[in-house]
Amino acid sequence: MEKLDRETLDSSILVIEEWLSSMKINESLPDLAREVGLLALYWLNNIKDEYGDSKTIKSLMKIAVQCSTAVHQELQSYIEDLIFNGDERGGDAYKKRRLCEIILKDSISVATWLIKDNPELVIRVAKKRWLVDRSLPINPFAGSSAGVSEDFGLKSSNFDFYPASALQGPFLAMLRAKPMLGLQFIIDITNHAANNYLYSDLDFALEGVKLTRHSSYRDSQIVKEEDVYTDIKLLYGTVVKQICTGRLYSAYRGLSVNSYLIESALMALENWLIEVAEHSKSIDYLELFFDFTLRNSNSVFTTAVLVSIATGFVDKVGKIALPLIGCPDLYSLDIRRFTSDRPNRVMFALHHSIYADERRESANKPWRKTHLEEVCVLLQTKGRAEEIHSILDAFEEKYGQYDEWKYRLSRMDLRGYSVIESDAHTKDDNVIVLSSPGVDSELEAKSNAHAEMSNLYLRVMNLNMWALDKFKLDGTNQSFASHVQVVSEIKYFLDLDKNILLKIL
Repeated sequence: MEKLDRETLDSSILVIEEWLSSMKINESLPDLAREVGLLALYWLNNIKDEYGDSKTIKSLMKIAVQCSTAVHQELQSYIEDLIFNGDERGGDAYKKRRLCEIILKDSISVATWLIKDNPELVIRVAKKRWLVDRSLPINPFAGSSAGVSEDFGLKSSNFDFYPASALQGPFLAMLRAKPMLGLQFIIDITNHAANNYLYSDLDFALEGVKLTRHSSYRDSQIVKEEDVYTDIKLLYGTVVKQICTGRLYSAYRGLSVNSYLIESALMALENWLIEVAEHSKSIDYLELFFDFTLRNSNSVFTTAVLVSIATGFVDKVGKIALPLIGCPDLYSLDIRRFTSDRPNRVMFALHHSIYADERRESANKPWRKTHLEEVCVLLQTKGRAEEIHSILDAFEEKYGQYDEWKYRLSRMDLRGYSVIESDAHTKDDNVIVLSSPGVDSELEAKSNAHAEMSNLYLRVMNLNMWALDKFKLDGTNQSFASHVQVVSEIKYFLDLDKNILLKIL
């Protein structure tokens, strides 16, 4: 076997691939798999340049990875020598890229065999491949071209995981195979990303803190570090601090500019927790995973996923949602997520259809159009009224003077509601109809004024869109049925009080 002609090598690979295609991940490999795996590793170590095309190398690597349980030690040695000790240039660099792609790209490939057999090694490879080592000197010429990944301390190109999906990366497969190890892996990656984000100036610059990258091209707001954190009180009294911004909170839904890698990890976490919630008969597993995630996370990257699970499974979460209900900063963030979530926003190219299908299914989850306030309301009807009333009383004392919180508390606190009779239901329906308490007259007047200004703004926008359409000679804008309506609308605004007009414009 010192010399193997190309035709024989290619034929052998095809036969082996056909044989391995019948293997199932949940079944033990036959004894012959060890011989096959060793043969693939031998060819990888001895293949000559003339055989070194992408297809041959990738095929041999996939064969070795799929035989991982049969060649555990030999494969680990090959991966460690190549990934951690291999040359950064030449043939080793090429093989290193191909192997990392096979191991780390998604949760629906042969990588699942290695993830099941040797997840610790996969995690080591991932961290080596993805994370920026901050002990190394910062590149002063990185500038804006480094992209958003650099702001999160990631080496990976922002497009390595495009489009973001729960099926991208090894995350979902690892959570299913080794739940706690997979959960800690995602927390480690997101903690690293959040900490680097904190000391970048992507959204702000911390007062008196040296930035982790040269980014003087940004004109960032200077903020105090304590203003970027929120406190979350866990079930048994421990308080954890988390970096809390809208960018981090909406990452799991892909609603803000983030690293696709981080988005994919969070999407996988959500999908896995949905599986746990749907199939667990006891709350114990959810409580364990919720508490572990909150206790060990340094940001709302992962906490936002927990809020999603709470909104989707109110009947199951019960008391484990109380730390989320008790965090005031999460309400406005989840309202923003709620207003931006749209089932039809999944727009991928056809060759990404498997990821698009997964995202489309996720976008159509029924709880996407609910939010944390509704969880607070529903839990008061499910045996948690006393704890939630205590939380709401604390909110009233601290934030009751603010209009936003006056509205919020009036919506959430069932103590202000009253039972009314309804002809649509009988007592046998087990349906109680409640009447909202409303708000005081001063707040109602402010609300009406705001609604009126919003309506005027929309009318101005309609005129603007109509005008732009006419300049482009497009003819698609149907905001007005005739020019008479347009003239009438313009005249209305010309006659409007100038102070009001200035507020709109």
